[in-house]
Amino acid sequence: MAIVCTLSRMSAALLMVSALAQVESNEEVLLDSLGGDTYERIVSLARIHDLQLIIASLDALYFLSELGETSCENIAAVQHCIGRY
Repeated sequence: MAIVCTLSRMSAALLMVSALAQVESNEEVLLDSLGGDTYERIVSLARIHDLQLIIASLDALYFLSELGETSCENIAAVQHCIGRY
């Protein structure tokens, strides 16, 4: 039961990040606030065998990439994010 609750919370947090990234006025705050460790965590969550969590992670990465070059570079800097695992 605790694992399901944790996965649901992670999924909800990713959905919040996605929603925040879709609002243009949040761009600067997100770029300043999210460090490389955040991007690494989102990418690692996309590897968990839970469909809802995978979709939420990919959505978050997509909307963060829409913030521009800096965010794209942060995503690309995550080891094993692009290419083979």
